[in-house]
This record gives sequence, structure tokens and C-alpha cells, in this order.
Amino acid sequence: SSRPFPVISDCLDTSTTDANKALAVSKAADEELSKLREVCIQGGGEKGIARHVRLNRKVLVRDRVKNLLDPGCEFWELCMTAGLGLEYGDVPAGGVVAGVGKIHGVDTMIIANDGTVKGGTFYPITITKQLRLQEIAKKNRLPCLAVVDTGGAFLPLQADIFLQGGRGFGNQAIMSSQGIQQVALVSGLCTAGGAYAPTMSDIAIITHRIGNIYLGGPPLVKAATGEVVTGEELGGATMHCSVSGITDHFAQDEEESFAITRDVMATLNLDPTPELVDDPPLYSCEGLEVLAGMENIDKSGMIALLTRITDASRFFEFKAMFGGNLVCGFGHLYGQLTGFVANAGPITAADAQKGGHFVQLCDNRDIPLVFLQNSSLSHGAGCDGTTMKERAKFMQCQSVVRVPKITLNMGGVAGDENYTMCGPSFQP
Repeated sequence: SSRPFPVISDCLDTSTTDANKALAVSKAADEELSKLREVCIQGGGEKGIARHVRLNRKVLVRDRVKNLLDPGCEFWELCMTAGLGLEYGDVPAGGVVAGVGKIHGVDTMIIANDGTVKGGTFYPITITKQLRLQEIAKKNRLPCLAVVDTGGAFLPLQADIFLQGGRGFGNQAIMSSQGIQQVALVSGLCTAGGAYAPTMSDIAIITHRIGNIYLGGPPLVKAATGEVVTGEELGGATMHCSVSGITDHFAQDEEESFAITRDVMATLNLDPTPELVDDPPLYSCEGLEVLAGMENIDKSGMIALLTRITDASRFFEFKAMFGGNLVCGFGHLYGQLTGFVANAGPITAADAQKGGHFVQLCDNRDIPLVFLQNSSLSHGAGCDGTTMKERAKFMQCQSVVRVPKITLNMGGVAGDENYTMCGPSFQP
């Protein structure tokens, strides 16, 4: 074959009793996750949806996203289950439906307020999620489209909101200065802090009668000055398009707003995202469910994982005879050459030395990195001075690489492996 790298043999037996037990664990977890996702899809529930659709006559947030995307395009939703089970209650999806989808062929980060969840109010989790989404967009140079429909900060928790919330507005300016375009579609109230999302954007579209932008709405104006004013007069589409100049495009209704926004995205002069090369793995994806349900995943299990995610199940291992608990090597993901770092046991001094060497090679060659975390066999492992020093070098190497880093937590992560295997502190 002209294709590089050898095909890896599958060493996972999915017919054993242990495999069946693991599969049952995995499927139970998947069912639980499906229930949580359904809660998030329902947003503010029947009452919130009725108010949004019947009373305010607005399109639901997920339908807005669908109308903005290219026909037939799949929306890759991010951080969907954020906001559930918090001490201040459930905030489904953190009050924000967000993810990556194609608009005129260009991968775009879409961040859309869910107006059915407390009127799109910002909770601390909303800010945390938005900052994470901005970080992902910045690292991957994805243009950002904010679909704004918010009543601003949830004031009883304002002490946990304002500092981080302001950082989100600053991020818009920073990304814009780096050529990462910021576009806003005003599809509802933009009150208080919510007014800054469109005003900090490069381009803003607003929908007539539905979109309003103001720091304080009509009730606050009346309370403060005694003046009676409508939302349209104070901050509606006509005023902001013809008087203040805050918004750049006027849409008569939501349907037209989607068309205008898609046209705006087409003016950003960005090349369409290349089509992915489809060269699927050779082995059954059911093996992934078995691995996910295992209590302990050994080295052969991590190899079995690699056979199920790399193109054509091909993998070229690096330093195979050195460092027994860390697997490093090259494979392709949808045609993209990728460096893989997978552990099955505590990171020894030799493992760390190998890992640092491999990470530097990938950085030098412009090859993105995927870390596969697996601490299932590492619990209670000790560490001597030499090992700690080598681990520190490994961490230094991954801290300074310029290539993208992606981390998949497969078999848990414990102790030092939060750091050596590129945990959240290292911003994968």
C-alpha cells in the first residue's frame, strides 16, 4: 500500500464476560447522558418556551442556529450539559446554545442565548461557558457569531459575574484585533451588560420589533426620570440603524435576519473549511463502548482505542521499546497527520523523557497533538526525585508548544497526570 504507517492489530475481545459487563456500564452512562441532554434541549421548559414563542413571538434558539447554518450541515454542540445541578439551581446548557457549524462553508463558532432560560439572563456558569468558547475560537481562529437575546446579569449573583463578564467583552476586541471576526445578530433584548456583545462586535444585525439594545430598559427610565418610552424608541432597530449607528443591518423579521447574517458571514473573506478525508478505522466502534465501561484500561486497551480512531487503523509508534507506560506515535485523523500521547499507568522517568521528546518533534513539524488520559492503573503510585524532574521537563515541553492540543479523558486522570497528560491547566 502507498499509505504510510502499519495497520495495528486489534487485541480487544468484545465477547468476554468482562467486556459485556463493561458494555453494560457504558450503555447505562450513555442513557443517563441522554436524559441530561434532553433537559438541556428543553431549555426553560414548557412555561419558558410558551412565553418565548407565543407571547414574544420569537424563534427558539436551536431553530435560529439551524436557520443560520448551511442546509444539511451538522451542528457540533459544545459544553451542552454545563449548568446542571448547580448550587443556585439548574441552568440548562448554561443558558447558551453554542458550538461549531458551517456558514457558507466556513467553520463558525456560534454562541446563542437561550431566551427561554430566565430570559437569557447571565449566570456565573453562562460566563464560564462563554469564556471557554471564546478560548476555543481564538485558538482555532474561528469567526464568532453571537445571537444575542439576554436580560443581562442575574443580579443576585452579580459579585460572581462582573469581573469575568467584562473579560468576555475584552476578548471580543482582542480577537477582532487578531483578524478573528466578531459578528452579532440581535434577536431579542440586549439589556445592561448584554448591550456590550453587539457593540463590541465588528458587525451587528438587528431584527425590527424583536431586537432592543439599551443599558436600562423602559421601566428603569420611568423609575429614574419619570419619562415613559417604548423599547423601540429607546433602543429598537430603527433607532440604532438610523440614529446611533450601533447596528449595521436592519431586518424586518427573524427570517430576513438569518438571510442577512449569512450574507454578512460571506463578506468576511474566509476560505471554506476543507472537506475531511474519510478513511474510517477498520474495527468496530462497539469496542469504544466496551473500553469506556472498563474500570481499568491497560496498554493493550489504549492500543485498541487507537485502532478505532485513527484513519484505516494505521499507527506508527515512536520509541516503542522505551518507557513502558506511555504510548507515543503518529496517525491520521480525517487525513490530518496527528501526534498521539497515551498513558496506561503512572508516568515513569523514561515515559516522561520519551513524551517530552515526542511533543517537541510534533511542535517542530507543525503536527497537532492528542493526549489520551488514562489513570485507571495509576492510583497510589509514588514518585522519586528523578521521576519528578523528568515529569517537570515533560510538562515544560507541552506548555510551550505552538500546535493545537486536544485532550480526551478516557480512563480518568489522577495526581500528577492532571499535568503530565495535558489537563485543563495546560489549556488543551
